[in-house]
Amino acid sequence: MPSTMSVDPQAQTLVYEFWAKKTGRRIKNLQKRAFLVPEEAPFAFGTKHSSLEQDYYECLDHDNVGVVDLKTSPTQELTEKGIISGGVEQEFDTIVMAIGFDAMTGSFTGMNLYRTDGRTMKERWSGGVFTYLGLCSSRCPNVFLVYGPQAPTAFTNGPVFIEVQVDVVVEFMLKMRAEGIKFIEAQPQAEQKWKQAIHDANTKTLLPLTDSWYMGANVRGKSREQLNDLREINNYEKECRAALED
Repeated sequence: MPSTMSVDPQAQTLVYEFWAKKTGRRIKNLQKRAFLVPEEAPFAFGTKHSSLEQDYYECLDHDNVGVVDLKTSPTQELTEKGIISGGVEQEFDTIVMAIGFDAMTGSFTGMNLYRTDGRTMKERWSGGVFTYLGLCSSRCPNVFLVYGPQAPTAFTNGPVFIEVQVDVVVEFMLKMRAEGIKFIEAQPQAEQKWKQAIHDANTKTLLPLTDSWYMGANVRGKSREQLNDLREINNYEKECRAALED
């Protein structure tokens, strides 16, 4: 990130046309095909999390499987027998709830962490995320955020990236011990600068054009912003190690 596909609309068109050609052949039901593989891309390819799949579209193509467009036929009510959407009741034996997650921030705001100014992390981040390096937050001394927002989290190999962050955290702790430093926390000015760098990188891509959990847009009331550092893991690690020298 960013790749040519994530910044160039023409490259986007070529990628989508290739995907649509390959995927459309897998769906025999013309009505389902028109909905699942529309002629025009509903959003820029790759600006939402791409799911790996096997036989997904073949399963949807079965005669006993219905596909409902919740944008035109939104869910209205859960009944004793099933779900009413678009004025029609669909009957089900089992309903599996898969309504989304508070990605990137929810695991931290849900812990009810209090800052030294008496505000919770949730209150501080209610208008947007503020961290430095995606590792520290102001008024949170000796608190390190691992695999969270404002780091390359969602665009990296998870286990490898966690190792990078934890190694940096350990080096911070060793430096504190060696130099007799009692606590460490981010400064608000550093948070603002880090947030601006993430914003600047994001605006060079097509990601802001799509409502996705990358942008925090899947949770009602959540600030819409890029929640990841798009500048790749190597650059991120260099930034962290430069901070160690300060």
